[in-house]
Amino acid sequence: MAQISLSSAHTTTAALLAHTAIATLSNIYGSKYTVAQVFSTEQEKALTQYLLNCSKMHYGLTLKQLLTLAYEYAETSGCNYPKSWKENKSAGKDWAAGFRKRNPELSLRKPENTSAARSFAFNKAAVAQFHDNYERIMGQYNFTPDRIINLDETGISTVLSTPKVIAGRKQRPVGQIVSAERGKLVTFCGIISATGSSLPPVYVFPRVHYKDHFLNGAPDGSLGLANRSGWMTSELFIRVLKHIQRLTSSNKENPILIICDNHESHILTEAVNYSHDNGIVYLSLPPHTSHKLQQLDVNVFGPFKSKFKIAFNNWHIQNVGKTLTIYNIAKLSKLAYLESFTPKNIIGGFSKPGIWPINKLVFGDDDFAPIDIFSTGYYNLTDKNTHNTQDLHFVDSETSQKNEVVDREQNKTPTLDADPVSLSDADDSLYVSTSKAIFTPEVVRPYPKKAITDSVLERKGREKGRSRIYTETPEKNRLESLSNKKNRKKNKKQNTMQKN
Repeated sequence: MAQISLSSAHTTTAALLAHTAIATLSNIYGSKYTVAQVFSTEQEKALTQYLLNCSKMHYGLTLKQLLTLAYEYAETSGCNYPKSWKENKSAGKDWAAGFRKRNPELSLRKPENTSAARSFAFNKAAVAQFHDNYERIMGQYNFTPDRIINLDETGISTVLSTPKVIAGRKQRPVGQIVSAERGKLVTFCGIISATGSSLPPVYVFPRVHYKDHFLNGAPDGSLGLANRSGWMTSELFIRVLKHIQRLTSSNKENPILIICDNHESHILTEAVNYSHDNGIVYLSLPPHTSHKLQQLDVNVFGPFKSKFKIAFNNWHIQNVGKTLTIYNIAKLSKLAYLESFTPKNIIGGFSKPGIWPINKLVFGDDDFAPIDIFSTGYYNLTDKNTHNTQDLHFVDSETSQKNEVVDREQNKTPTLDADPVSLSDADDSLYVSTSKAIFTPEVVRPYPKKAITDSVLERKGREKGRSRIYTETPEKNRLESLSNKKNRKKNKKQNTMQKN
C-alpha cells in the first residue's frame, strides 16, 4: 500500500510540474498570432495607442498608411523584418491581419466627415463658458426640467438614402427605387423639453404661400410655414417662438429657457425682443458644437432620420410607380416622429451634454482630442502625472528587458505573425536593421500640429462666436448696434446705386 501511495504522489507531482510548464509557455508565447512577431509587446502597445490617439484627433490612419508606418517604425527601432518590407517600403497585409487580431480594440471604421471648424471649435474653454452661462441662468431662474426647451432644425428631402435591403451576395450593383435623382427640401423643426416630452413640431415648406393641406397627416398641433427656399428665416423664427410661447404659456412671471444654436436666423433683433418681452430666456450654444451639445442632434435626430428612411422605403413599396412629393412629408414624418421622439431618446439628449441633470464634467480629454493638434504634442494637454517624457518617446527599458526572452523566441524563424491560413511571406528572409534605439511611433510620424491662428477657428471678417445669453440687456444692445450698422451699410449701398 505504501508503494502505491508513493507512486500516486510521484504522478501528482509530475502532473503539477507539467501544468506549470504549460502555463509558463502560455505566458511566454501568448496568442497563436505572436509567432516571429516583428515588434515587441510593448512596441505594439505603443503603436496601438498611437493609432487610437490619431483617430480621436480626427486624423486616423488608413490601412495603407499603417503599413508604411509599420515599416518606418521597424526600421527606426532596429527590429528584424522581412526583406519584402525593405523592397516595398511597406509592411505586408498579413502582418496587418495578425496585428489587428492581437489588438482587437482596433477596427477599420467608416468615419463621418467632420469639418475643421467643428473639430477645433469644440474645446474646453468654449464648453466651460457655455456651462457657466447655463449655471448662471439656472441660479437666477431655478428652471424646472419642464421649462428647459431645446429646438433645432433639420432638412427632410423627398429623396433620402435608402435603408439596407436583402439582396444576392454576388449582385452588383444593388438598386432601390426613389422618387427622383434630386429631392426638394422641407425644414423640420423639433422642440423638446428636459422632462422627456416634445412639443408639436414646425414645418417650413418650399412654397411662397402656405396652404393647410401641406400638413395633412402631421403630428397633432404642428405648425406649418412656407418660404420659397424651404429654409428657416428670421421672420419665420419669430412665428416659431410664438408657437412655443402659446404652448408653454410663458411670461415674465413664469419664464422658460430655450437652448438653441446661434444661427443668424435665430438672433434677429425682433426675435430677441419678443423673447425678452414674453418670458423666454434665450441661451445659445458655442458655434460648431451642436454635434456634442445640441440635445436634438446628440440623441434624437439620428433615430428620426433612420426611421424616416424606412417610412420612405415602405411608401415606395406600397405606391409603385408614384412620385413622393413634399405633400407626403408631414404624414410620413409622423411615423418617424412617434418612434424617435421618445422619452428615452429625449432624456438621453439632455443628459449626454450635461444639461439635465447638470454635469460640467461630462466631457473628458478624449472629447477634446482634436484641438490638441495646436499644442506641441498630443499629451501636453493631458495629465502630466500620467504621461512623462520617457513614456512619450521611448519604450521603458525595464519592460523591454522583460520581453527579451519572448523576442528571442519570436525571431528564431522567419515565419510572420499572420493568420496560419494565409502566409504569403512565410518563406521571406529577414532584413536586420542596423538601428538599436527603441522609439514610440510618434518619433517616426509625429502627431499633427498646427500654430493657433484666428483664421483656423473663425471665418474672416466675422466676430468670434461664443455662447451668449441673448435676452440679457448687454447682448440685446449689442445686437441692436450691429443691426443698425448693417442697415446703414445697406442704405448707403442702395443710395450709391441710385446715384449711378
